[in-house]
Amino acid sequence: MLRISFRSLLSFAIATAMSGLAWAHSESELAKLIPPHGGLLAAAGGYHVELVLKPDRVQVFVADHLDKPVNIQGVTGTANLRVKGKKARQVPLQVVDDRLEGAAAIPADAPITVMILLKIGGTEQMVPYAWPAGGPKPMPAGR
Repeated sequence: MLRISFRSLLSFAIATAMSGLAWAHSESELAKLIPPHGGLLAAAGGYHVELVLKPDRVQVFVADHLDKPVNIQGVTGTANLRVKGKKARQVPLQVVDDRLEGAAAIPADAPITVMILLKIGGTEQMVPYAWPAGGPKPMPAGR
């Protein structure tokens, strides 16, 4: 007869629950979410990071894996922007209300590669994005 100790069962249950958390951060799961600020979502450690490019600035919103905004006081970051055919540039990000933000002229008609570097929660996170020309397409309702 197979005997399983309570400790082994508990360890298995915890490992199973923790593996579910890892799936919550997968790119395929993020693709199902509607970005709250109309940008692009990516996973970075235990965070969901949303990139929004406006004509005159870069905005970065940070939420936990349950999509609840996190306290970003003390968070620092940089956005590395590369517009096709042009030299990359660094944009320092500062905390503004509920987001990180930096001033930059953003062309609307060109695809942009963006690498966000964040120092948050005692860790450094690198978050890559490929911003399409014209910005991301709106998500269909009910998705």
